[in-house]
Amino acid sequence: MSYPYGPGYGGNGYPPAGYPPPGYPPAGYPAPGYAPYGYQEPRPSGGAAITAGVFALLLALLAAFGIIGLLSAADSVSHSYGSYRSHSSGSADIFYIMAAVDGLIALLWAVGGIMLMNHKNAGRVMLVVLSSLGLLGGLAGIVMALANGVPAASIGGIVGLLFAVLMLSLTLSGSAKRWCGVGTPAYPPAAYYGQPPYPY
Repeated sequence: MSYPYGPGYGGNGYPPAGYPPPGYPPAGYPAPGYAPYGYQEPRPSGGAAITAGVFALLLALLAAFGIIGLLSAADSVSHSYGSYRSHSSGSADIFYIMAAVDGLIALLWAVGGIMLMNHKNAGRVMLVVLSSLGLLGGLAGIVMALANGVPAASIGGIVGLLFAVLMLSLTLSGSAKRWCGVGTPAYPPAAYYGQPPYPY
């Protein structure tokens, strides 16, 4: 009788169960656990997410400068009225309220941008909400400027509208979603192939 691996191999000339034969794997067969087919999901690109995060930080910085201007305006109003304290106080309060609102918006832009750059989906959602509000505000500014017959005043609304559209396109992109771990993988997960049968 001819034994494929010699009479002393495994007692009967055949390899014991579960033991790979010499030279395994044969040509054309993958190693155990190796996935030659399918694609490994690539590392998500952070271009869109990081860009949106940087823009959010810039908006927070601009809002901070706006707060300084509002506080200066409130102080100027308070001093301009002199002894008319009641009227001065009422006029200055408007600027203080606006400064507080701007401070909250600046904080939300900064927190959302930092969270997004750290792969936090909550930050992406915050920026989507803020950008949507900016979009509505830009549209309202354009409509009011045109309705009052002051087309030049609509420039600010147009800039805000374009910036809001840019932010929405970045934060709603598939790249930003994958960056936060909520997007659909670019490729199907790699298939796993166990030990293939070996032709004895």
